[in-house]
Amino acid sequence: VGYAAGVAAGCGLLAAGLWLMRHLPSRSVRGVSAIAPVLSAFFTLKFIGAGIWHLQQAAAMQATPMRGLPEVPLFSFYPTKEGVTGQVLLLLVIIISACINHRRDRAFIRRLNP
Repeated sequence: VGYAAGVAAGCGLLAAGLWLMRHLPSRSVRGVSAIAPVLSAFFTLKFIGAGIWHLQQAAAMQATPMRGLPEVPLFSFYPTKEGVTGQVLLLLVIIISACINHRRDRAFIRRLNP
């Protein structure tokens, strides 16, 4: 059931995206290119959470439960020290790289418009 729901959700999102691209007045690529990094970061965090959880389920990695944190399978967030540490470190990398790119873009725009 989970796999079929994921495929259905993916097809629905693809159809919605295609509909929006076809019916938006400007048909601008800017809107799609603004969403792409956010989706990429989300799926990267989801992938590392699921990967660590599956390794723990296969007993290939230690699982140290963290009490008080909820399990959120939609985001592949499973409250173990190893999984949370991996996701937090990856989130820090994503935030730092986004800040660096934002700063670089602002510097580039300033050079274009003195």
